[in-house]
Amino acid sequence: MTQVGQKLGERLTGERHRRGMDQHQFSDKLKISRAALSHYEKGRREPSLTLIASFADTLGVSCDYLLGRTSDPGNGGFRDE
Repeated sequence: MTQVGQKLGERLTGERHRRGMDQHQFSDKLKISRAALSHYEKGRREPSLTLIASFADTLGVSCDYLLGRTSDPGNGGFRDE
């Protein structure tokens, strides 16, 4: 398990709980299996960049926050288009 994978798992779990979602609800929103989500949350698997972006968008936080690059959840969901 990498440090990034561990931090991502901790932040995913924490943010999911803050929003009152269980693993089934969150995995359904992301269109992934509950088992896959469990592996990401436990740091056993590392998701693709696309999936990390989906995590951030769904939780309303920044990718940098999920990856442990900042302690500020940031303006997740903001898109500079």
